[in-house]
Amino acid sequence: MSKNQIQPIIQLLKESEAALFESINELTDEQLIWKSSPTEWSILEIIEHLTLADLSIIQNIKRKGQEITEIVVETADDIRIAKIVVPRRVKVKAPDFLVPSGKFKTRQEAITAFQKTRDIVIQFLETTDLPLEKIAWKHFAIGLIDGYNWINFTARHCQRHILQIEEIKSQFK
Repeated sequence: MSKNQIQPIIQLLKESEAALFESINELTDEQLIWKSSPTEWSILEIIEHLTLADLSIIQNIKRKGQEITEIVVETADDIRIAKIVVPRRVKVKAPDFLVPSGKFKTRQEAITAFQKTRDIVIQFLETTDLPLEKIAWKHFAIGLIDGYNWINFTARHCQRHILQIEEIKSQFK
């Protein structure tokens, strides 16, 4: 992939990271761990989930990059991903391996882990020789997504959860 193709997704990743941190900037430690019910996630758990998801996606791209086929059928593009992932009209249950365990106890732990993960994603994108458009696997709600758009998904997924954080914050007033 050329730098021209990579730069917009890197920008989207950086923008979603900045928006995430802005959304939690003024919150207290108590607000960051608060849950509206035992089955709902806290804000720190949402950030843990995002970190788990981003790492899982990069690991999948690397693993599937070893099994590249020459032909990839049509995959979901960023427009489709954004329309499905960002709005919170439909609540989606995360796969078990992406459910947070509550390991982050402070804002700084969550921010540091998320930043480290996003740095891994961006570094991968800047240095990979893998043909991301030829790596694809299915998302349970969206369908087939290629490697490039799985990275787009990470930014859109973050945007979705920023909306969830805003919903939680509205309950503090």
